[in-house]
Amino acid sequence: MESSDKIVKRLIENSTVATLQIRTAKGVLSVEARLLKEGSRDGDRGVWLRLAGGESDFIDRLIESASPVLAQADDGPRRVTFVSSFLARKRSLLGGEQVLLGWPGEIKSQERRKAPRERITEDVEARASLIGQESTAVRSGVHPVQLCDLSTEGACVVCMARTVGKIQSGDALHLQLHFGGREFRTATRVCRVQDLGKGLVRLGLRFDETADAQFRGQIAPFLEDLKARRVKMSLKQALGKVA
Repeated sequence: MESSDKIVKRLIENSTVATLQIRTAKGVLSVEARLLKEGSRDGDRGVWLRLAGGESDFIDRLIESASPVLAQADDGPRRVTFVSSFLARKRSLLGGEQVLLGWPGEIKSQERRKAPRERITEDVEARASLIGQESTAVRSGVHPVQLCDLSTEGACVVCMARTVGKIQSGDALHLQLHFGGREFRTATRVCRVQDLGKGLVRLGLRFDETADAQFRGQIAPFLEDLKARRVKMSLKQALGKVA
């Protein structure tokens, strides 16, 4: 089994972004930070991270209380997790707090999704419709649906049950997506069907392998933008809870 030191050193070399979760009296705070190559290890103490933003008082309180920090990061096809705590902090000239996270003793590793999903919130300019054709399970026409999440490999939507009838896993559907100021239409395959009740159904859709290069080239940077927004919002909410 690969050693914890080797895994962490690889995360540092790749400047990996980690999600940090801290349990407090008010609940669980979640922030994200990037592992830094420079000054990567302070002796045997730990590794330096740069937060997307931060407040000195908030970080100082976590250091003083030695609050446990659950760190999660993607290491290639695997998700690694470990528990540590903040040891010190310093202000970076490039902006954003730098914190010293204790070097982990044990790391857990497991397979992760090949294509991480980003949730589509109400403030995101993205929408979807199912296109009904004779060769698909959807009745004829264009049917707007709620786009729940999106990845480079597929999407999750919620629609009226009567729109898709007795749809099953493996059925083919045509999906129309509008995001990033562009509109795309792609073939998908149903991989999951969940009856939500009240006439609604949730569909997990996987994009067809024949999806054109332009579509795949547009979806990746759009997802990166969503992730950046999520990171900033997560940190802002976390700081607001402890203010």
